[in-house]
Amino acid sequence: IGSLSGGEFRALSLCVDFALIDVMERQFGISMSPIILDEQTEGLDASGKELIMELLSELSNDRMVIVIDHASEVAASFSKVLKVEKRNGISNIVESEDV
Repeated sequence: IGSLSGGEFRALSLCVDFALIDVMERQFGISMSPIILDEQTEGLDASGKELIMELLSELSNDRMVIVIDHASEVAASFSKVLKVEKRNGISNIVESEDV
């Protein structure tokens, strides 16, 4: 594990997390919803990002998946996007229709 790059380690960590979610649900009947991820594709190459987004799409079929991310290309993969905008010290949450 020590020889993995940052992106490889991130991908491995997410795969372990997804496997644990599956085990918790199948073996123990514990519903893992919502799943909240922060900057889940950071440090990944294009193919790694694509793989993670496919896994998230599959996970979102039967549970809520919340992703916090600053990358606009990631936002296009989701059915609903909420933007947090801060102006003059006031934060507003805006639902974005076109991402």
